Formats: sequence, structure tokens, C-alpha cells
Amino acid sequence: MKKFRKSKKKKGSQKDKDDISSLYYWGDKNILISSSWDGRVRLYDDSTADQEGTKRYTMKKHEDSVNFIDFKESNPDDPQDPPLCASCSDDGSVVIYNYGSYR
Repeated sequence: MKKFRKSKKKKGSQKDKDDISSLYYWGDKNILISSSWDGRVRLYDDSTADQEGTKRYTMKKHEDSVNFIDFKESNPDDPQDPPLCASCSDDGSVVIYNYGSYR
């Protein structure tokens, strides 16, 4: 499992809304989660797709730029422990997504 992150937006700088602010790659499951300055978190899942880079979901839960995302894998021995993704934004909110419900 590898984490890749882009540096934070500097105060006063103007970023294109489509620019990626943070990435999380879960290689064992072929999942890429990205966040951007437009307030969206996007989930790409190649595990069941015939094509690489298939965007599965776009989640718009923030009102401002998303600065950071992180991912917690599920515990395979505990069915009550789902995989979670957390994102935080300049609007002061933290959103936790149950990744299992998006698959």
C-alpha cells in the first residue's frame, strides 16, 4: 500500500478547480481515491473494470477545497469493520465515507 500526496494549497494562491489536492492509492485492491480544490472526492476502481482508470463515484460533500484524504482498510476478520475514507476541507468539515457502500 502506498500513499501519494500533493502539497497543500498555499494561502492566497489560485488553483484550478480540477487540480488534484491529494491522492490515495490502494494497490492490492486497485483503488485510487483523489480529492481536488473543487470540493469533490473521486473514487476510481479497476478491480472489476475492463478498462483501467474507471471512475466509479464522485462525492460532493464539501463546500470548499478538499485538502487531504486518507483511507482505512477493513479488517477481513471482522465483517463489522468497513473500509473508510476520510476527507477534510477548507470549509472546516471532515467527512467519513464508508467505502464498502460505494462498491
